[in-house]
Amino acid sequence: MTFRSIPTAKKADGWEVLLVFPPDAGAETRLRLQATDGAGVPVGAGVFEFMGQKVRIDGGRGEMSYPDFIAGIHEKAVWLMRPGMMPVPGGLTFR
Repeated sequence: MTFRSIPTAKKADGWEVLLVFPPDAGAETRLRLQATDGAGVPVGAGVFEFMGQKVRIDGGRGEMSYPDFIAGIHEKAVWLMRPGMMPVPGGLTFR
């Protein structure tokens, strides 16, 4: 799944988060996230809020449990919050 920010004035203020599901995902599975800014640079630090969860991003990567993803499936809020920057909303998109 790919999530993207709304358009931003500065390319680097935007973001993209890729959520990867392994083919055999189940209750014990950790789902990996990859976060880049709008210029394609890995996000150094931040919090990605989606599916009712706040996932810590460090070095462009984060993770969450499959059950947490399923529990928040109906939550609509999608944000990336980075230190020293205004939070930027976004949403699910297709490449």
